[in-house]
Amino acid sequence: MRSMRIQLWWCRNCNIPIREPKCSKCGDNGEVVSQTDPGDIRPAFRGDLEFISKALYNEFNDLSIEKILKIEEGRVYLNRIPFIDDMKEVVVGGVVVGRLFFDIKNMDWRWRLSESSAQLLVDHGKIEYVVRDRVKPLEIVKQGGPEGSQIPVVNSSGKLSALAISRSNSYRIQKIFKKDPKLPLENPKATLSDVVKGNEYRLRRLTSLAASKTYSISRKIGKPLVVSYSGGKDSLVALSVVLKTGLEPRVLFNDTGLELSETTRNIKDVSKFFNLELDYVYSGDFFWRALELFGPPARDYRWCCKVVKLAPIARYYRKNYPNGALVVVGQRAYESLQRFKSGYLWRNKWLPQVLNMSPIQEWDQLSEWLYILKHKLPYNSLYTEGFDRLGCYLCPAANIAEYCLVEKLHPDLWSTWTREILRWQKLTAQPVEWSKYHLWRWLKKDSPGRQRICRYLRIADISEGTPTDTSTPTRGSRLGITMRVSADTITLESALYSLVEPVIQQRTILGLNTSTAKADGSITLTKTGKRSNTEVLLYERRAIVVGEDSIYIAYDIVKLTSRWYVCVRCGNCLFWCPSKAISISRDRLKVDLSRCRSCRVCLEVCPISSIYVDKIERYKLGYPFKLRKRVDVELVLELYREIGLKNSTTTSNNEILNNLEGLNFFLELE
Repeated sequence: MRSMRIQLWWCRNCNIPIREPKCSKCGDNGEVVSQTDPGDIRPAFRGDLEFISKALYNEFNDLSIEKILKIEEGRVYLNRIPFIDDMKEVVVGGVVVGRLFFDIKNMDWRWRLSESSAQLLVDHGKIEYVVRDRVKPLEIVKQGGPEGSQIPVVNSSGKLSALAISRSNSYRIQKIFKKDPKLPLENPKATLSDVVKGNEYRLRRLTSLAASKTYSISRKIGKPLVVSYSGGKDSLVALSVVLKTGLEPRVLFNDTGLELSETTRNIKDVSKFFNLELDYVYSGDFFWRALELFGPPARDYRWCCKVVKLAPIARYYRKNYPNGALVVVGQRAYESLQRFKSGYLWRNKWLPQVLNMSPIQEWDQLSEWLYILKHKLPYNSLYTEGFDRLGCYLCPAANIAEYCLVEKLHPDLWSTWTREILRWQKLTAQPVEWSKYHLWRWLKKDSPGRQRICRYLRIADISEGTPTDTSTPTRGSRLGITMRVSADTITLESALYSLVEPVIQQRTILGLNTSTAKADGSITLTKTGKRSNTEVLLYERRAIVVGEDSIYIAYDIVKLTSRWYVCVRCGNCLFWCPSKAISISRDRLKVDLSRCRSCRVCLEVCPISSIYVDKIERYKLGYPFKLRKRVDVELVLELYREIGLKNSTTTSNNEILNNLEGLNFFLELE
């Protein structure tokens, strides 16, 4: 089994990092560099060096420390490691000289000593230290000190023996060192050109393997080739590798409307550099319109990806490549555990009609950057500012350090988003911490990431309620529907909307049939069959559901009502309906009752019903059961065979099922 750890060596002769045991430049063997897994280092750029400079000054109030640690362009490499926000190991001269981290308490960069930097600062008289010939774990060596600050502990010979950290006004031994610390190699001073030469063999091997895999898979699959370009370094390398094979792909850029100007500029630069015409999928202001209903997106409430990113791309591929395509993406195994497991080939549940491949799956960041610099590829200028990842500038998956950088570079954009967050804070009665520390990035109060931040800051998280706490405001209930459960009878009441029109006009989706209206104004709808015998008594703003399947039918009525009145026109229902029974006119969904076959696909793929209702309204209703898959797969198989794929050469059950895999995305339980 492959390891998520990437080994790094250091050539002492050339003073450069190498990804192979032997240096391609001088032929010498390198020394193993000790770093935190996965060890996916990259060169430090101008913006990164500014962060380091600021962190060292904040910590030691001494500008000369940069020279002592050899913090200068061409010498510094960064290895991102787990932390409450952003933390990177700083590698210079073959050793970790410290850890750069973003302190969300002060919203600024700070520095943590390593054994190497601690010894250097002691030797140069730049830091206070404690002398102890013998130390014990957690021993108190000094009183006082700012919370979280560090102090070196040395023996009588001046050699570092431990590091102590201040907690609760006392410095306690944090780490004990048995050996003398390694110090960074000073000379010779290498350039990035030297690093490229030292890794030449690896670059050739990676490039050759990536190009050959791409070419052979493309020929074997026999589908049109598309490269998905995002404006980032990964997709830039993937695009370059594909073009080296002599293949002629289409290139697609998905503009969510939330891209920074540097990214859109890079798209044009890349198009010009490679002499390519790009296809665009553009979402316009759809995010901002949808925000009015959904509220701020979150890591556990990613409606944004589904609505303004994946759905438009899915429509693009269905329209332009109805028989499928091979799509090259810049995905790497070392970005996340999920991507590590996916391998070279996979299908995206949102894009089941295309096969995805990543020719750079095994590449590390250092190799990527050396490849980019070697071939002088036009990379995104945001990397030089200190960005690790690129994408939507307000993505909830980003960290606070990135938000601060966006605010610095694009204050107008960030002020617009800040106003929206403050508006939602007021609307949902959140405390100031919700916006100040970006707790909006989680929907659930008990989310582990959110709780870690609260513990780190030592604040009581009194913001949004947990899923079981329905009395606390969440991101806005818009339906005004209440549910009462009594045995097999469910009563729905709406304070805002009529239930009659949305249920009657969409009744076939739930397999309901109508009967004549009664004198009291009610309408009876029934559902009979092998699995269910249910009756719905429908009034203007009230519905009484009776039968063995009543709890599920009642919940589906809430979904029908929600999407009827607050449709965001994403078009997912039109895209996925296998019988083409749905249309949208004047912001109102319309169902052709004669064509609808009650498969329920449209209800499950609708972001209003399957995301908003399931994540927000469900807890307002006090819905007592777990969600369950409600799509009639056998029926949908039949419909796709009869109607959905009638113009396609692909009619095998396996490929139809691949199409259906996309539906599972909406059906996952929480």
